[in-house]
Amino acid sequence: SGPSPPQMESALLECFLSATRLLPLRLRSSFILIGRAASVFNGFKRYTEDVDVAATSEAILYFHGAIASGTTQFKCGDPSQTIEFHCSQDFIVHLELLRIGGGFVDSIAAYEPFRDGFIASRVGFLALRGVTVADRGEDGDLLDFKFLLRTTAGRGSILPRLDWRTAEALKKVAGKLSWVDALVLSGILREDNFILFESL
Repeated sequence: SGPSPPQMESALLECFLSATRLLPLRLRSSFILIGRAASVFNGFKRYTEDVDVAATSEAILYFHGAIASGTTQFKCGDPSQTIEFHCSQDFIVHLELLRIGGGFVDSIAAYEPFRDGFIASRVGFLALRGVTVADRGEDGDLLDFKFLLRTTAGRGSILPRLDWRTAEALKKVAGKLSWVDALVLSGILREDNFILFESL
């Protein structure tokens, strides 16, 4: 049988922190945990075997340079391939580096310190999930978005200033929501976001 959820959660954390610690301090805020692993550490009950990190080109190049010697727990034959992390519990976790501005992740709306690195905050994760729903539109993604929306609003959080693509995605998602949830979404938009939202 595979690793239990607590074992996997520990391995995900070990993978992310090991990767982060290979970077100098100046690049760590350019190396941000996103995806399902980020949702796990934001308090949501999810299971994943992958660590997704949004990073700048400079941070990605530095990371690949740091593991090139083959002396770390990370193994990668080709920079285009998914990176394997051989965790201390004797199983493999996969690390994927997604370039910020590379098409899949244009930007991170909000992030915050997390141990020795940085993680997409709940509002940042909400914005990312909105782009996913707009692009892919799977039922599970929409359910995740609704849950994130309600918990974000329940905490009194406000979405930071959004780029055009994210605002466009959220407006598309609003059309898939009930009028109550759409009202909640409009309630967590800053005034400048609301103006951008209405102009699309």
